[in-house]
Amino acid sequence: MKNGVTEPGKIEILNIMGEVVRDLEGPKEAGYHKVFWDFRKNPPPKQEDQSGQSMQQRFRRRVPMVGPGEYLVRLRVGDKVLSTRLVIEKDNPDYMGR
Repeated sequence: MKNGVTEPGKIEILNIMGEVVRDLEGPKEAGYHKVFWDFRKNPPPKQEDQSGQSMQQRFRRRVPMVGPGEYLVRLRVGDKVLSTRLVIEKDNPDYMGR
């Protein structure tokens, strides 16, 4: 997916049942890039409170995280699609680092 890129890459995280749990957007420029996912599901539709502040910003941490399991990461750029498997393991509460 090198040349001719005119739109940002669309990244979808799907659960084992094929349901999209998170949508992300990559950069438009060709090349190697990193996109970070905080393991949270898609936030609810954007709403504003009476002060005009985005409810998404105020309650971002209330969006649930996905659970341990297998996921599919799918990148779409134009008519090209790449995908890979992702495994999220349960945290070990006794792990103290290296």
